[in-house]
Amino acid sequence: MPARRVLIVAYDFPPAGGSGVQRALKLARYLPESGWRPTILCCGHDRLALRDESLLDDLPSHADIVRLNGWEPPGLTKTFVEAVGFQSDVLHQAVDWRTNKIVAKLGLPEPQLLWSLSACRAAIEFIRSRQIEAIITTGPPHSVHMVGRRIQKRLGTPWIADLRDPIISNFTYSPANRLADSFWRNLESSIIRRADRIVVTCDDLAKDLGSRYPSLGGHVTRTITNGWDPADFPMLPNQRTATSTFTLTYVGAFYRDQSIQPFLEAFRRLLALRPDLRPSLRLNHVGTLSREQTRLLRPTDDESLIRRGYAGHHTAIAAMRAADALLLTVPSSPGGKLCIPAKTFEYLATDRPILAYAHPNSHLAQLLTRAGGVTLMPDCRPETIAGAIETLADSAVANQPSIRRCQTVLRETSRPILAARYADLLDQATGLPRPLNAGSPAQFWQAPRATA
Repeated sequence: MPARRVLIVAYDFPPAGGSGVQRALKLARYLPESGWRPTILCCGHDRLALRDESLLDDLPSHADIVRLNGWEPPGLTKTFVEAVGFQSDVLHQAVDWRTNKIVAKLGLPEPQLLWSLSACRAAIEFIRSRQIEAIITTGPPHSVHMVGRRIQKRLGTPWIADLRDPIISNFTYSPANRLADSFWRNLESSIIRRADRIVVTCDDLAKDLGSRYPSLGGHVTRTITNGWDPADFPMLPNQRTATSTFTLTYVGAFYRDQSIQPFLEAFRRLLALRPDLRPSLRLNHVGTLSREQTRLLRPTDDESLIRRGYAGHHTAIAAMRAADALLLTVPSSPGGKLCIPAKTFEYLATDRPILAYAHPNSHLAQLLTRAGGVTLMPDCRPETIAGAIETLADSAVANQPSIRRCQTVLRETSRPILAARYADLLDQATGLPRPLNAGSPAQFWQAPRATA
């Protein structure tokens, strides 16, 4: 039986970087092992906020990727420049500036909405010409779900809406005006009413949706977490070496309620109380820092803070493996409970001690407790953080043995296994049987290599 076809609509896709591209990338890599061949429909422009060319190496040679220049500003810019036939950064910037200015006056909920409108027509053509049997839309940007809604209404194609983050419950939710707020609420409601299946990344978001939409059937919503890919780990050498420095590494962005301030205050407090730690204690930040967060820094923080900026995925994993301990946190606001940082699973796979703040009794807290090797802080106050760091630093010794994580947790959250769960969901949504020649995901899983 030939592989069945699924269209995955993901605005961001490699060479775009960042954690948001990993879900679609790993589905493209591993779904074929379970009998589903994906076509990826993504943006066609190259004006990317984050770029990671190395991720292209993770794509199988037979990957079917369609890059669409849409009606959003970067897409219009690329279409115009290609029509002119003259490649120039000056021309790009001049057109970008004008298209962004025009679109800003429209007051749209998000600029990518224009890409989604243009993608609807392309998606209809692909489904008809390539005999596609299901569609997955994965956001943010959440306006991509408009494509799934349109296709399902027009063609009746089974639609899975993949909510990597909450929509109106997100800790970053801040609509520009009442019209934008109305748009997002209506979009979320239509996803609940129309999608054949809704996938979320943590149980807390599933409960949030269920509490706000009592008619939401339990058979519709599924939790499929983000995960880690065993293929990302064996190829990396042992990065950790014995030094006199204790390095606490945080991989990811600090922005809005995800603030670096309590950690800066914790280091300042601890170094004032324990000057003996000054030569050895370091906070290594691998990721971006928003302009507002940068203003929180003081010149004296350079003594302990190492800012490496955004790094490609494989470089970030190497930094995790080189750390003495890893820092994980979510915003303390209610919205922070509804998502699990994507890096969580790669943190777990590195077998490094983890210092974490998670909402009590949340899905994240339960996952970390079950995985083992994690110090959970009861709150995110600077004094609490400082005490936890002091304990870790004092107990650290050179070449300490690796933390042994629960292998069941690692297996359940490996990308091949998660892709197989997605394939099961596609089977259910379409009513199609699994091909007899589809491989078992278990044969593609292996425990991470010891790193001590």
